[in-house]
Amino acid sequence: MLKKTPNSDIIGILSSGLCLVHCLALPAAFLYIGDSSAGHSHGHGGFNYDYLFLSIAIVAVFFTTKKTSSTFIKFSLWIFLLICTFAIIFHDYSPFIQYIMYIGSAGLIISHVLNIRYNKQHCC
Repeated sequence: MLKKTPNSDIIGILSSGLCLVHCLALPAAFLYIGDSSAGHSHGHGGFNYDYLFLSIAIVAVFFTTKKTSSTFIKFSLWIFLLICTFAIIFHDYSPFIQYIMYIGSAGLIISHVLNIRYNKQHCC
């Protein structure tokens, strides 16, 4: 029987991956372009994508934790989501916070991938 990957895991991986690319690529782009108005780790123009990615991640983590039976995966998803939330809220206060965001995004990606593998081994 074909086992289906939960959509919330795919959405979570995409959201966290795009967030990670966004947080890594924008500072590099501003460095390359030479934008002097980028006072913090990255600029947003008129729209703050951080909160969009965070909102999508919250929904993905919520639905993933409802579907999985692994306590470890549930715990890791919520912990890494809290790390991302903390980093997004406080990223203007310290440039070090952006590195915490990288850890949170990577942790969410890894946790969603682990959940996909867990579901393939323990489902149906």
